[in-house]
Amino acid sequence: MTPTNPAVFNDQKTRTINPKRIQDWLTARLQSVPPWCRQALIFLLSFAILVSRRPDAILRPQFFIEDGPIFYAQAYNAGLLQPMFWTYSGYLHTFPRLIADLSQFFPLVYAPLIFNLAALILQILPVQILLSSRLKGVGSLPTRAFLALLYLSLPNSSEVHVNLAGAHWRLAIIAFLVIVAAPPRGWKEEFFDYCAVLMCALTGPLAIMLTPISFLAWVGNRDRWKLILTSTVVTCAAVQGSLILMAGRAQRLKEPLGANLASLLEIVSNHVFTAVLIGRNVLFNGHPLGALGVSVLGSATLLYGLYRGPQPLKLFILFACLVLTCSLASPMVPWPVVGGIPAGPRIPGWQLLALGGEQRYWFMPMLAFLATLVWLLKPASPAALHLLAILCFVLMPVAVVRDWRCWPRVDLHFAVYAEEFRQAPRGAALVIPLNPPGWSMRLIKH
Repeated sequence: MTPTNPAVFNDQKTRTINPKRIQDWLTARLQSVPPWCRQALIFLLSFAILVSRRPDAILRPQFFIEDGPIFYAQAYNAGLLQPMFWTYSGYLHTFPRLIADLSQFFPLVYAPLIFNLAALILQILPVQILLSSRLKGVGSLPTRAFLALLYLSLPNSSEVHVNLAGAHWRLAIIAFLVIVAAPPRGWKEEFFDYCAVLMCALTGPLAIMLTPISFLAWVGNRDRWKLILTSTVVTCAAVQGSLILMAGRAQRLKEPLGANLASLLEIVSNHVFTAVLIGRNVLFNGHPLGALGVSVLGSATLLYGLYRGPQPLKLFILFACLVLTCSLASPMVPWPVVGGIPAGPRIPGWQLLALGGEQRYWFMPMLAFLATLVWLLKPASPAALHLLAILCFVLMPVAVVRDWRCWPRVDLHFAVYAEEFRQAPRGAALVIPLNPPGWSMRLIKH
């Protein structure tokens, strides 16, 4: 049978398949698709993957943690403008507050869906940026597509999945990709880049850790646009840092840290390195030698990527390490909650982290580890590390399958409370229970 595309074969007589030519042919076909159509397809596929991991985000949307009592309730009770300048945990949360303002123009029953859709769009944007032509420097299109798939299916990440309260983690990824991308090709891309970096820098504290990364990216090529972005990051990081110093001590929970080497090894081995292979686990808790061995091997892999990898990989590893260091230095670990207010006895921070709590802190390091493993798949890598990368990706489907379905929210019948609030008289107050159970928000009808 005559092949439909002979170019994918080395020799027409032997019909030997050439993988490189197949890759080039597929890349050419994909690049022939109009950009808007390609981006729409990427968005729809990503949306389907993310919703399949937590269907209740669309089918039964509900507020989660700070979405209700902090962002929506404050926007409703105090008005649209004033809460924009309020800090929470010591810093500004501009993006969630903008979404809360937007949701005020719709009935209460639709507000959780608006929050979840905004979180989904934010979660998909890194994929669309990564697969755009501006990120060619990161790798070939198939390599970037593989990275995008790993990002969408990341194990041990339920806490930051479709979660607007964790918008700053997604915004940080977007801002990083914008900073390491090729210069924009027109005012539309410049506008997007600037808005992405500005929104990241004014939402959460990660602009502080992004500052040296942005500076190093600018030093690498002295591009005028990167200097503008770096200046924006530095300015906003100074604002957020000042607010943390002034308000953070009062607003952040005063938890005992309980830092020690054993807990550190358990955290890194279980929740950064092993988690990408077998999913959420506490495999090495109480097993210091195993935790030490995995931590050393994983850290050596990252150090090699930091030493020999391309500049985008080096910068991302450095960014992830800064994020992890700051997270461990000042984690926000939960108290028992009554009416949205922490109460009751505390567990030392690192002890709770070692048990698998606060998955957001492992989000960046896990992505950095996976990105390094993808880079090590190239044949020119040292044999031992190349084999390690192959073995990791052979094991990773176990983690993906185990952690595919993210935690569904408990059905607290939000729509029933929304209807009760709609029918309430002016001036009436209603307390609505939220997820996780124990949280709630109080609205005063106006």
